[in-house]
Amino acid sequence: MAGGSSGCAGCALLRIVRQTDTELILRESTLWISLLLALAALPLFYASTLPGKRGNLIVAIFFAAGALVWLRKATVVFDVPRRTVYWRRMRFFRSAAGAVPFSEIAGIGTETSSGSGGSTLYRLTLITGQKPIPFTDTYGGGRDRWAMLRETTQRFLQAHSGNPLPAHLDESLRALLRRGRKVEAVRLLESAEHLDLSTATQRVNQLAVRLKAEK
Repeated sequence: MAGGSSGCAGCALLRIVRQTDTELILRESTLWISLLLALAALPLFYASTLPGKRGNLIVAIFFAAGALVWLRKATVVFDVPRRTVYWRRMRFFRSAAGAVPFSEIAGIGTETSSGSGGSTLYRLTLITGQKPIPFTDTYGGGRDRWAMLRETTQRFLQAHSGNPLPAHLDESLRALLRRGRKVEAVRLLESAEHLDLSTATQRVNQLAVRLKAEK
């Protein structure tokens, strides 16, 4: 289980905002919540300047602080022509961004965190050879929804990864890996796809990582 901030399940849902043959864009944003809170704070700040209305200042500060807390946005772009995933996360005026080539992505994973009342919250990640890269800083509820979102993203990545495996070969490799027969899986892929040993091993390792993430 991964630690992290729990998102408001109905306030900032990661969603697909664009899907074409050349790109897939997912986005989470709570900027609208920040804007509403900021707008609510403005008249309260003004009211606090009037005689006998100083108490409004505390409420105004509360709304202004809430606007900052909810200020976050995350975007993940699967760029097919460039064969690269670009990601950016912004929160509390801090931001992080990066780019990962399709060739370095083993699959799409799911991390979990505990929510209120013992509920389970989720977020998607890019599975690479290093530490997984989260799509968002926060988590959200709805297991089935996250599963469908992950499946859609995974299918898009596989369809545009450059060398998708035939269905029968993919299943044969998965069957071998489930039985712990990685060497045989490498030999099978090497022979079926006419790959060198290094490339076949790398692709089998990537498939093994995806299998682990799908459990």
